[in-house]
Amino acid sequence: MSGRTVLLALLSFLLPAQALYGATALPAEVGKLLRRHKIPTSDLSIYVQDVSSTRPVLAWQADTSRNPASTIKLLTTFAAMDVLGPAYTWKTAALAHGPMRDGYLEGDLVLKGGGDPFLVTERMWKFLRELRDTGLSHIAGDLVIDNHVFSPEPEDPAAFDGKPHRSYNAQPSALLVNFQSVRFTFDPDDERRRVDITTSPRLANLTIKNHLRYTIGSCRGSFRRMKMEVHNGDADGTVLFAGKYPEGCGRASINRVVLSPSAKAYGVFRALWEEMGGTLEGSLRIGETPEEAREIMTFESPPMSEIVRRVNKFSSNVMARTLLLTLGAEACGEPGTYDKGRRALSDWLAMRRLDLPDLHVDNGSGLSRNTRITARTMAQLLLTAYRSPYQPEFMASLPLVGMDGTMYRRLRESPISGRAHIKTGSLDDVSASAGYVLSSGEKLYVVVVFLNHEGLRRTTAKAIQDEVLKWVYAR
Repeated sequence: MSGRTVLLALLSFLLPAQALYGATALPAEVGKLLRRHKIPTSDLSIYVQDVSSTRPVLAWQADTSRNPASTIKLLTTFAAMDVLGPAYTWKTAALAHGPMRDGYLEGDLVLKGGGDPFLVTERMWKFLRELRDTGLSHIAGDLVIDNHVFSPEPEDPAAFDGKPHRSYNAQPSALLVNFQSVRFTFDPDDERRRVDITTSPRLANLTIKNHLRYTIGSCRGSFRRMKMEVHNGDADGTVLFAGKYPEGCGRASINRVVLSPSAKAYGVFRALWEEMGGTLEGSLRIGETPEEAREIMTFESPPMSEIVRRVNKFSSNVMARTLLLTLGAEACGEPGTYDKGRRALSDWLAMRRLDLPDLHVDNGSGLSRNTRITARTMAQLLLTAYRSPYQPEFMASLPLVGMDGTMYRRLRESPISGRAHIKTGSLDDVSASAGYVLSSGEKLYVVVVFLNHEGLRRTTAKAIQDEVLKWVYAR
């Protein structure tokens, strides 16, 4: 028998069950919703605790291991901030391999990725602008991309749900531009009776074959039935669009992953570099940085505190995966892998004296059928974060109910709007929320709600979670 089990057994003789485990009855409105939608109470876990208390006020199925979806990002982000610090940054380096005279590089330019999770197009432009300011203008050789800081385990992007081009399935890389995602914008031209397609960012190595047929009529979901085919080479790609596009759909956009991380970085680099008046004679090559290469400049990412905020507010899967790989690289040595990241998490939990035997993290993002944690364990994590020196940065990274992030549209007209920081998560048959609620009595509570139910409708799950939040607020 473990020490924890013995302690609980002893406490049970001294405390009533409600004091030890929390209330044993669900909030009335939650119970009504479960009955109305025929969801067994056994498929729901709730844990609520005042941050100043040592006991929960509600613990329902709190020790049942469940899939937490994207709320597992709370573990990944807090661990990364706690281990590496809120001021930690990632660095992308530009190196010259060959002699350089009067802005002319007689060789290759190497971009060595450092894992920057937020190398968006605007920041890539700034990076290249600073590179041009060093005097470099012409590259006679290739653009060499070095991704060796990370070595994530091989993964089929279609394995999760058969949709490899969806942005949430993007794979991490040490040099990842714009989260590997491309925005395609469709603009119907009524006069010419055609649909124009543009991309953001502009890519020098992407060809679009536009076979869309402009039609008269309302949208009625036809836009969703548009066909897209992707054909990729090592350094370039082609995307074909076909089908009908009713003029009633108007101007619309979709975000898709259509190139490998290195090909995407090369396409953005070449397009921006040429816009700035630079030239590149060669093409893309992937490899390690030669020992004799000379560093020209480095480009620093935003600090960890800003990265964590973006991960949690908008639930970026690829950024969360990058944090786990970074933990692995820093704690166990390069290259970073998921296995090293999980080992780093295990060591951190031991250092924090958090015994979480029910925990399985997988890739750190929640986009997994295998991730597991209990509501009580998630609450332990949130309480630990609340009592840490980085509590202000961490709490502020969670979506603010009714105001921003993934909670922007939730409970906007409720008194709880602006008084709760809640991270959400959802997969097929899974919905979760976890965070902090400031009650009407000015007490702060940790709140965790996990629902794992076959055929679960997202609107129903949100309604149940919202009732829990309102119940806590009213305390």
